[in-house]
Amino acid sequence: MQDVPANDPRGEPYEEAFRYILAHRTMLKAYVQAIVRDAALAEDAFSEATLEIARCWVRFDKARPFENWARGVARRVAFTQLRKQGRQPIALDEGVREGLFYIAHSVL
Repeated sequence: MQDVPANDPRGEPYEEAFRYILAHRTMLKAYVQAIVRDAALAEDAFSEATLEIARCWVRFDKARPFENWARGVARRVAFTQLRKQGRQPIALDEGVREGLFYIAHSVL
């Protein structure tokens, strides 16, 4: 990713993306942790998901919930991290994933 000067208007979408990510970081971290089930790998996957969300920010439809879109990005990144490690993800029921989402939000 190319650095964007602070006074360049192209930097504004990244700032907005990072504000959304920071507001939802607990939920995203819990979601990634539930997929990879390894603290170190979860931290790496969350960091990579953060960057990927910022890179893809222009494709985010603000008429839709950020949480759903961000979880989709984080899920793809987490699965990629698992494949790189030669591991398989543990399948979680949709209800379990949604439960994690609500637990993470109730802690905030």
